[in-house]
Amino acid sequence: PVAKNHNAFNYRKYLTNKQVYKIVELSNHPLSHCSLIKSSPLTMIKELRFNGIGYLEKNFPPEIAALSAALIFGDRSMFDPEILINYQKTGIVHLLAISGLHVSLLIGMVFYLGIRIGLTRQFMMNFLLAILPIYAILTGASPSVIRSVLVIFLVLFILRWKKQLKLSPIDAISLTLIIYVFFTPLIILDAGFQLSFSVSFAIILSSSSILPRYQQTISAMVVTSIIAQLAALPILLYHFFEISFISIAANLLYIPLFSFVFLPGLYLLFFIQIIFKDAPSFLINLFMKTITLANSLIEQLADLSF
Repeated sequence: PVAKNHNAFNYRKYLTNKQVYKIVELSNHPLSHCSLIKSSPLTMIKELRFNGIGYLEKNFPPEIAALSAALIFGDRSMFDPEILINYQKTGIVHLLAISGLHVSLLIGMVFYLGIRIGLTRQFMMNFLLAILPIYAILTGASPSVIRSVLVIFLVLFILRWKKQLKLSPIDAISLTLIIYVFFTPLIILDAGFQLSFSVSFAIILSSSSILPRYQQTISAMVVTSIIAQLAALPILLYHFFEISFISIAANLLYIPLFSFVFLPGLYLLFFIQIIFKDAPSFLINLFMKTITLANSLIEQLADLSF
């Protein structure tokens, strides 16, 4: 059906943007006639993702499982709707989506660990080039993940095979945009795609002229956050009709928490659970208290009237 109210959610348009043009309703118990299909590498990776999310839900408390599923597999379905709304109101919901920050930190950690245990840089580059496409599918292949993975893949590919070539950040993100849109043209209508590329583009442009003026870490983070908010502003207003004035302060507080505590810590907890079948209780309690405190503070910030 056609949406009757202006500016209301248009399900038909949403499905069209996802290249879905028809909805088929089946009756007479169609599932009784289903048959197994041959597994492909793609379905195997998707099954691994599904099983991983289920493993988190089974072995960890709900708060840890929800945040781990978001940061490791890009799945937010386990989050309490009220907590998710608070993240949106405070303008930090992007931290629950796997973005360039998460991918860069993770790739950096893997590369560093590989070098530390004695593997060569060439081997680690080849390993990361092979694993990046799998990682993109494993984490849900959202626009922010595809953008981040493609940019890092292009940079590593140039470093690995064409050392004499130079790929500037603006070239990398532009080439990523071209490749992405070439294969999925309708993705340009996706809000996540628009936000991901516009914010990244604005930060890259400002990195040569504006950001060098601010050498201290705090001031650089404040300026970067302001630039990101200005770049996202027209897209947020167009799609969601609201902005958060508390988001700059919230980002300054929560970006370090997610980048240096939650992301590496929850990955570590996940692998400890897989290897030893029992994560230490003190780690569970520590993350429970930290996540509960973080969620309580987000609730307080979301309730601020301005």
